[in-house]
Amino acid sequence: MASQQAGVNQATIAALTAVERRRDPVPGSPAGNKQVIQNLPGEVDYRLGVTYAWTSGLRFLPGVNNLFNVYPTENIRSRVVGGVAFTGSDNVGIFPINSISPFGFNGASTTARVNYKF
Repeated sequence: MASQQAGVNQATIAALTAVERRRDPVPGSPAGNKQVIQNLPGEVDYRLGVTYAWTSGLRFLPGVNNLFNVYPTENIRSRVVGGVAFTGSDNVGIFPINSISPFGFNGASTTARVNYKF
């Protein structure tokens, strides 16, 4: 690309990005700015819950969310390489995890409920 900034080349971009992450030029950008495209892997959120009936009206319901303690994929981080700033998809470090992730950023969590039927 003729409009690349000094120090920005395909080798630098490849060093910053993983196999499923790439940077493409922004269409119509006179400065050759890059936009971040991040492909997130598919994940399944496993939950487990049981019900234990102490009496006909009293029930105890323990459970686990995110049973296998999976953490979400982090956004591509903003960084400086060779004096050139690369803006990642983390909004300059403010959002390290995508807001649409099915997992919370704390991993697994437990729940418990007690129901009483009158």
